Amino acid sequence: MSTDPNELRKRLAVDLSAAMAATEPTAEELGKRRRRGPALRGIKAAELAGRLGVGYDAVLDWLAGRTEPSRESRLLLCDFMGITEDVFIARYYLGSVTSAQSDPIPSPTVEAGQVAELAAQVAELQQIVKRLQDSLEAHGGTA
Repeated sequence: MSTDPNELRKRLAVDLSAAMAATEPTAEELGKRRRRGPALRGIKAAELAGRLGVGYDAVLDWLAGRTEPSRESRLLLCDFMGITEDVFIARYYLGSVTSAQSDPIPSPTVEAGQVAELAAQVAELQQIVKRLQDSLEAHGGTA
C-alpha cells in the first residue's frame, strides 16, 4: 500500500466525498438550499464546513487532495466519518488501512509450521520491551 502523501490525501478526498454523499442535510441546511435552488442528496462542502466550524476553503482543499487537515480538524473529521483517530492516521498518513469504514483488517495467512516461530518472536519482543521499561525506570523515566 502506498504511503505517498499525495495519494493518501486523494484517498481522504474520496472517502470524505463518500461520507458527505451518505449524510443527510439538516432541516436548516435544506431550508438554505430551497432558497438557492433544488435540494441535492447528501451535504455540500459549505454545509460540512459549517458543521465542523472550519473554513469553506479548507474543506475544498481536503476534497481536492491539496492539503491535510490540522489535528483539530482531523478530530472533527473522525467524528463526522465515524472512525477513530488511530484509523484516520493509519489510513491517511501511513497508508496501512484498506478501508475507512470499520471493516476488520484481514488477518495474514500463517502456515502451520510458522506458529511456533512467530510465538517465539513475540516472546523475544516482549522481553526486549520489558528490558527497555526496566532501563527507563532505573534512569528516572517512565514507561
